[in-house]
Amino acid sequence: MLRIFRRIRQKLFTDGSFSRYLLYAIGEILLVVLGILIALKINNANQEHKDALLEQQYLIGLQDEFEVNINKLLILDTLLSVQLEAAQDLMQHMHPENVRVDESLFSKLLADGFKDTHAYLPSSGVLNDLINSGQLGLIKNKKLRRIFADWDAQISYVKEIEDESKMASFQVVELLRQHGSFRQQMHNEFKALGTGPSSFKQSNASLLNMEIFESSVVYFAGINWRLKNVFYPELKDKMKHVIEIIESETQASNSI
Repeated sequence: MLRIFRRIRQKLFTDGSFSRYLLYAIGEILLVVLGILIALKINNANQEHKDALLEQQYLIGLQDEFEVNINKLLILDTLLSVQLEAAQDLMQHMHPENVRVDESLFSKLLADGFKDTHAYLPSSGVLNDLINSGQLGLIKNKKLRRIFADWDAQISYVKEIEDESKMASFQVVELLRQHGSFRQQMHNEFKALGTGPSSFKQSNASLLNMEIFESSVVYFAGINWRLKNVFYPELKDKMKHVIEIIESETQASNSI
């Protein structure tokens, strides 16, 4: 094709028809420019197609990830329910004078409420890859982009409340260590550990007579109540909203 154009151009030049040669040269330039524009358009279309496929892969992965994280919240909600119930039972038995709880029941309530601390540990591999790879711009939905960009801050805020809950739990255990028999608690809770019962006769249940113990348990219960009834539900609702948007985006893409 180029050889044919060259022959035509040489013939026009040798025939001395400069005006026809000039028009031909301009036409040839326009033809080359048109070819470049078409090639760029095809290349852009191919890139857009690749980006659209990659966006769908990310959206599907993010939907799966957020669904897993919702299930993790549901499991955590069950664990918090056990802790709150134990703390509330302890509060009902607190009194400055009379304690009507035997050692074994007190030990069980203390173990159920303060033996473990729980934290929300969401899966974040897909979201981290999307952000750290600089591919967040692939997500066309502006609302989704804003949510994903701000998601780490959302989780960090919840973690601050969880850290406060851990500190409150540790304070209750520290009061047991300072004013009770930690060995007796360990024996009642983990007999297989082999510590044996304490030789000291003071009952750990006497902590229920202490105002500072009451305040620490109430503080712990208040924080966990907020986690269970405010912060975790809000986080769950936000994740459900993200899943709804993703489903809308993927459905729209599949219908094209």
